[in-house]
This record gives sequence, C-alpha cells and structure tokens, in this order.
Amino acid sequence: MRECRLLNNNWKFTYGDQVTATSKEIASWQDIGIPHSFGIPYFMEKEFYVGYGTYSTWISLAEEDCKKRLRLEFLGVFQKARVYLNGEKVGEHRGGYTPFLVELTNVARPGKNHLIVSVDNLWDARLAPRAGEHQFNGGIYRDVQLILTEFCGIEEYGVFVQTTKLERENEDPNGWNATVKIDTQVFDQRPDIGEYQNNGLSQMQEPLFLETCILDGETVLAKEISRINMKTEGEIDSEKKDRNSTSSLNSKTITQQISLSGIQPWSPNSPKLYTVVSRVNYNGILVDCVRTNFGIRTVRFDKDNGFFLNGEHFAILGANVHQDHAGWADAVTRSGIRRDIQMIKECGMNTIRGSHYPHHPYFAQVCDEKGILFWSEMCFWGTGGDKQEGYWTASAYPPNESDQTAFEKSCLDQLEEMICTQRNHPSIICWSMCNEVFFTDAPVKDKAKELIRKMVERSHELDPSRPAAVGGAQRDGFDVLGDLAGYNGDGAALYHDPGFPSLVSEYGSSIETRPGKFEPRFTDGTEIDYPWRSGKILWCGFHHGSIFDGMGSMGMIDYYRLPLACWYWYREHLAGKSAPKPKKEGTPFQIRLSSDVNRFRANGQEDAWICAELLDQEGNPISNEIELTFTVEKGDGIFPTGKTITFSPEKKNMLDGLAAIEFRSWYGGENVICATADGVKSAKICIFADGEPKPKNTVLNPMLPPPYTVGEPKPKERYDEAKRHPVFADSFEIGHEPYFVTAEEEGSWMPKMSDSSKHLSEQMHWVMVDLEGVRRINQLEVSFEDEPDTLEKSKKNLPETIVAELRSDLEWEKVILKRKKENQKGNDCKECYQAEGIYFTRYFRIDWNQTKLPVAQIHLWTGGEENE
Repeated sequence: MRECRLLNNNWKFTYGDQVTATSKEIASWQDIGIPHSFGIPYFMEKEFYVGYGTYSTWISLAEEDCKKRLRLEFLGVFQKARVYLNGEKVGEHRGGYTPFLVELTNVARPGKNHLIVSVDNLWDARLAPRAGEHQFNGGIYRDVQLILTEFCGIEEYGVFVQTTKLERENEDPNGWNATVKIDTQVFDQRPDIGEYQNNGLSQMQEPLFLETCILDGETVLAKEISRINMKTEGEIDSEKKDRNSTSSLNSKTITQQISLSGIQPWSPNSPKLYTVVSRVNYNGILVDCVRTNFGIRTVRFDKDNGFFLNGEHFAILGANVHQDHAGWADAVTRSGIRRDIQMIKECGMNTIRGSHYPHHPYFAQVCDEKGILFWSEMCFWGTGGDKQEGYWTASAYPPNESDQTAFEKSCLDQLEEMICTQRNHPSIICWSMCNEVFFTDAPVKDKAKELIRKMVERSHELDPSRPAAVGGAQRDGFDVLGDLAGYNGDGAALYHDPGFPSLVSEYGSSIETRPGKFEPRFTDGTEIDYPWRSGKILWCGFHHGSIFDGMGSMGMIDYYRLPLACWYWYREHLAGKSAPKPKKEGTPFQIRLSSDVNRFRANGQEDAWICAELLDQEGNPISNEIELTFTVEKGDGIFPTGKTITFSPEKKNMLDGLAAIEFRSWYGGENVICATADGVKSAKICIFADGEPKPKNTVLNPMLPPPYTVGEPKPKERYDEAKRHPVFADSFEIGHEPYFVTAEEEGSWMPKMSDSSKHLSEQMHWVMVDLEGVRRINQLEVSFEDEPDTLEKSKKNLPETIVAELRSDLEWEKVILKRKKENQKGNDCKECYQAEGIYFTRYFRIDWNQTKLPVAQIHLWTGGEENE
C-alpha cells in the first residue's frame, strides 16, 4: 500500500557545490529544516545570494521498504537541482516552481541512505524565468517527502477529475445534477516472475481492477469498477525498459464517466468539496489507494458579459500575491500560506492571482477550502530594465538562437508540471501562460508570440476544461494569443471592450508603508465596472522582495503580514466590518504579545505568527515607533535571524506601534518568547511545538546568512528605462493612445479635445510614465511629433524650456528641460527637450499645454556613464 513520509526535518546545509563532501565536513554544516532558502534572513533587499547550496540528510529504510517502489517528491526547488543517493546521481530537475519526482528504486538499500541535493539559482539563458521583478533566492523551499508504493498502482498526479455537465434542477442548494469525467493513470512495473510472486503481485493472467468511488464526507454517491488489461494493444500510454525511471514501465489511462444528482456546486460562497477514492485491486489484494478532493463547477469567460461561475454571472475582485514572507523569503510554511489566503478572503475579495509563477500546491488547496478563485500562472515572465544577458532584467524570450529551443522546452515542461499537479483544484479558473512577455527584444518578439501559441495549444491538450490566459498582455498584440487577456498597468485604461474575454490582472500599484491611506486603489481605468470586463485584481496583496527599488512595497498588507489602512478600507466596504480608529502617539508603558496559535507541529509545515503591540498605561494601543526585540528564552524554535530579532522604525518593521514575525521549530518542546524595549514593561508568551525533541547533548550549528549577495549589474550601455512601461494620461484621441510615448512603433499621444469651443490655452492635459519602481535616471528627454501644419503655426511660440515633474514617493519635484537647437541624428522629431542630472524617480509627467504638440516619445535614460 501507498505510504508518504515527510522529510522536512534533520537536514544539513552549506553554501557552495559540495556534493563530494566527507562525513566530517558535513558535520560542520548548518543544521536546518525544510522549507529553506539561500537568502534567510531576507528582508526585501534588492540584492540576494546567487550561487550554489548543498543539502544533506539521511533516509532510514527497512528491508520491506526496499521491496517497494521508492520516489522522492520535491514540491519546489529554485531553480536547478541534482539529486544523489549513496553517492549515485539519481535525478535532476530544471525549473524553480513546480513539483518533481526522483526515482530511488534499485539504488536505495536497507538501513541508512545518504541523500545529497545540490541546488543553484544561477541565471540561466535557457530556463524560465529569464526575467522578473521579484527576488530569486534559491533553495529547497517547499516540502520534501518519500513516497512508497507497490510496483503497480496509480501514478503520482495520475487522477484528473473534470466537470463535463452541470445543470440546476431546482432552487435547493443541493438541487444540481452533474456528470464528471475521471481519468486515472495506472502503472505496472511488476516483473513477470521473481520475488514478487511470493506476495501475489507478479504479472499473471488475472488483470488489475480500478474501483472509483465518489464520496460526500463518508457517504458514497457513486461507484464504478473498470477492468484493466495493461497489455491491450494500442491502449498503453508508455512502455519503457528503464526500471529506475520516474515514468513507469507501462502505464494506461482509464476514463470513467459518472453521473451525479442532488449535488452542490463549488463556489466562493459555498466551497463544497467532494472526494474521489481510487483503488487498484489485483486478485483480491488492495494494491493502491489515492484520495483526490475536487469541486463540481463550471467556468466561462464571455467577451460581452464577463465571467460566469456555474452558469451565473460572478464579478471577480481580487489581489495579486507573491509567495515570500519576511525573513524566511520563499521558504514559507503551510500555516503562512493559509494565513495569507485568509487575509485576502477576510477583506471581502474573492480571487487571487498567483503572481507570476506556479505556487505551492497547498496554496490552491486552501483556496479550494476557503472559497477563493485562483489564477494560476506560468513563470514565462518579462520586466523592465537593461536587456543584457546574465540577470533577471534580460529579454523575456532569449535573443540568442542557440538558447531558444531549450528555453521553449523549459516553458512547455513547467507548464505541463503546473497543470498536471494542480488541475483538480476547483479554485483554479484559468492557466496563465505568462506575464508581460512584451518586455522581449524586438527581433525575437514574434518568436515569443509563437511560443505562447504553442503553450496555449498544450494547455488545451492537458486540460480542456479551463481557458488559457495571457497575463500582462497590454502591449504589442499579446492579448489576442489566448482565450483570455489580462491587462496590467495602463491596460485597463487603454483597452475598452476589446472584443474578446478580458480582465484587469493588475491595477492600483502604490508604494506605501504602514499605516498608509484609508482609501481604495481603484485607479488606472478601474473606477467603473463594465459588463464586458470579467473583473479586476489589485497590485498587490502583500509587500514582497524585488530587484527594483520600491516595487516590492505596493501591498495592502506589509511583508510582516500586518495590514495597511488600504486593506481595512476594502474590508469595511466589501465585508462590512468597520476599520479600527487610527492610533495616536502616547507614552509607551507596556507591550502586548500575542500569537495566532499556542502550539504547532514541528515539521516545517506549521509555525506561529507572533505580534507585539505597544500600549500606554491604560492599555490603549498607541502609534509610537521604538526599537523592540524578541528573544527565545527557552526552547529550540527560531526566528529567521536566529534566537533574537530586533524591530525598529529605521528597518520599517516597527511602525504604527506594531511589529510581527513568523516563528518556527523543527524540534518538539516548549518555547518561551520575550518581547523587550527600553523603558517599557516587557511581555512573554509560551508556544508549544509538537514533535520529536532535540536529542540530548546535541549542539546545533546555527543557520548563517549568505556569504555574499548580488544585485542588478551596472548597465554596459545607455538604455531607456521608459521603454514599454505603463503610460497614463488625462485623456486621449483614438489613434493617439498614451502608450505610444514609450512604444517602439511610430505614433504619438494627443489629449481628447472634449470641448472644441475652448481655446487651446485653456485645455489642461497631461501624460505620465510609470516606471513601476524607483529607478536611477541620468537624462530626461521628451520629443514631439513632426506635423508640419501644426508645427508651423506653433513653432514661433515654442518655449525654450518646459517643466516636467518627477515623483518617487509622495511629493512632485519640478525639473527644467531645455529645447535642443539641433535634431539628434536619427531622431525624426523636430522638437526635443532634454535635462541631464541624477534623478531617482518612479513617475515622469509633463503638461501638454506647454507646447500643444503631439508627444511622440518620452525617454528616461540611464547607464552609459564613464565613471558609473
């Protein structure tokens, strides 16, 4: 029978590629648990460790274990892994966000088995993602388990449940009828004769049987039994001779159609889940049993009327979510995942976009349970910045032909892994192929589009029940490549009723720290809900790490999982729960220390979220910001920084009188945490970790920070930061959209002349470029379209200077741009204004009425400085 053993505890780790290390050398490595990240402790820095890390642990097996098929399951390793057992290489994987299996059969032996995993997070020209605005810390940052099965049974991820028909019979919540299609992939690795005859599991004349039951709790709703003849010609999915491959010797997919009546469909308001129990029997022996939770529901995106769930219109309103947490980087526990989803649900939103890569399979599981729609996205990803090879600002699609075939394979492989491991989750409403891939070098942009077409086709093959979306599709015609277009940034303002299904996949990006403004972020064309638009998804739910200044601080909840005022606004207006009154400064007297749990399992899957609140003498919360320290006084639990962690306003983690962090342990026992601050009464809390205690007289080698970190390389040549970034304007004439001012194609922006009787001087119009993060700029340039008729009338009165406005945070700063006397070589525009200097800005804005000419291009140059 099937057995799964979690392997998150008792690991050793060191930086570097050390697969040949001796036992003595390994003994000096850090003692860590899984999940783990190279970057711990990580607090939203632009820089992070890039290189190798090596993990070591021991797997104990009994003789009976070694008579079974043995596989390791890794749920996420960023981003390349080589796996060794007892000195022999047993597997490898390329791709940082999807689960994979490694076969140990025939290499494992009774007793102790030494497992070594070498991991690197080196940028790879042939591996997605080549670009992205996140951080890319490496490590085994999701769960690891050992799976033991017989040599015949159900393939891992081998059950796929689809709703093929759903009809409402009456108004009762359970008044629905449905048909579900269940595909079950069965494998058979049994030898014809040999040792397995003794336990009745050798291949003989008797066939295998697949029994499929659908349960509602413990109630059996339906049962179907299918006879399986693995040798039936033409029906074998695969037949391989490599007994140590993760693909079975031969496997076969059995399809069953089952009709159900009196069921309740899954929805955010009623997240009803059923269970498929799949059993494989041989000669009266139960060989394998797999339980698969699923929901019965249908989804449809309509070009005219938006999104429909179970045949009924449903307005999508949600937030983008990155996976990393304060201190722990991407190495997040299942408790942390559950808290994140609960916070999105609590504020009244109903959807999460998993930006911009496949998330932990448990993420979708919790969305199923809590009733949150989930947009699951592939890591084919583009971003702004210098397009030089070697860093995560490179072209989304490789410019070098020698890299293209392997890169396309990596995208298709990871897409298949994402879909096949997560396709039973009813919360997932689409598979997104990418995000902002238009940040691709122009010569290979058509190849990027063709790759997306291939991915869309493959998505349909793997899962015909869900649409294939294209995320961040607001430039260069990417929005027509899939079944559903997601518009980021200025896309909501640009694409009104595009004629095919669409939604706003990002809106309202705003850099804020706690407490922030008590207001929503319905901007950028999302102020009005149109019937043809399926919904809108906020950028973003939580602060996160980013390679760009400021870009990670756009959440409605901060990195430590403390809400900003914006989150309270959504909760008040969407969920009807009043926001707390803003706090005021007072005289600090005491600390109130709390935890979301008083005990958790010491297995890397659970933790505690600990929060300190500053109070005055009367016990009222106050907003003072002081230095505060958590210390583990007793126990083996740790913070990402070890046994202590200090918060301060300078670190932006003690703000508005609050500080919080996640606490975990891989050893059982009581933990006592104390919170202290100068001149303030301290507080203590006790949290119990359930699990095996640390062996007596064992001294642990503490986790250490990375030996070095790497940031974005200095640009080798001057480049335009504004290129393809979002552009906003007060209005525009059709054919003169704002995006032209940062686009590569010819065009210009002109405001809409709403009242022709007004004199031009009274028309107050503006256009603004958003770099989506604070960037260093050394030259500002605005050029105006050469329209002879207009130009001749206006040229005599053109000013010698114009004023532009820059903003990195809250205040606008004015900058003077001077008119160039002569045209730059190759510049088709006759009028150009420039300013040179060092500017740190996110936004660049000019008022149109200074020249009254069509704005052709806005360039925000950086790099190219001799002494940079």
